[in-house]
Amino acid sequence: MLKNYLKTSIRNLLKNPLSAFINVFGLALAIGTCMITYAYLSMEFNMEQHHKKKDRIFMLTSQVDRD
Repeated sequence: MLKNYLKTSIRNLLKNPLSAFINVFGLALAIGTCMITYAYLSMEFNMEQHHKKKDRIFMLTSQVDRD
């Protein structure tokens, strides 16, 4: 059964390469966007949640440019 699915998908890729490229590119873009969004939200909502006064804690970041 898996062999038949593989044959069908390869035939579809060869028959309609532009359509297949758009579908694969769209799927890759959607998965990448979901992964980045999940990483950002997990960092924002899970940082320093065990402190008593967690609403008064701030994260400080800095950037240094060196020659």
